[in-house]
Amino acid sequence: MSNQSGSNLVNKILAAAGMPLIFVLGWIGLQSYQHSDLSSPKSIAEGKQLFSENCAKCHGQEGVGENLEKVAGGMKEPAGYWAPALNGTAHTWHHPPKEIFNTILNGSLAEDSPMKGFGDKLDDQQILKIMSYIKSLWPEKIRRKYESTHIQGM
Repeated sequence: MSNQSGSNLVNKILAAAGMPLIFVLGWIGLQSYQHSDLSSPKSIAEGKQLFSENCAKCHGQEGVGENLEKVAGGMKEPAGYWAPALNGTAHTWHHPPKEIFNTILNGSLAEDSPMKGFGDKLDDQQILKIMSYIKSLWPEKIRRKYESTHIQGM
């Protein structure tokens, strides 16, 4: 076996072993979400600041999205993606907290998406505060539905 193919095999094994670790770390972070008061005005304000520094460039101030006519995101012409709205007018609230957390932590599952992870820049509590801020943007009816659908089932 050549050094290059041996190196590729090692990289594949490390990548396979790393995936469960990523999900375990995401699960641990979400346990904090369940057991801390991230809905406090202070946590939401901190989340707003973190969102402004890290997310607003693509998702717009107050999570309105990159294109007001395409709040759900979608494909740009000729290539690329519009960043979706996160303020309750698009689909974010349909996703369980674990999925939102992992998207912020690790980036989009779509390899060609510009949404890269912030795991090297934000810790779990910061990501959870951003999630709380995003949730605070949603209309009350959507927040109640989300909590009854997703939070109780975590």
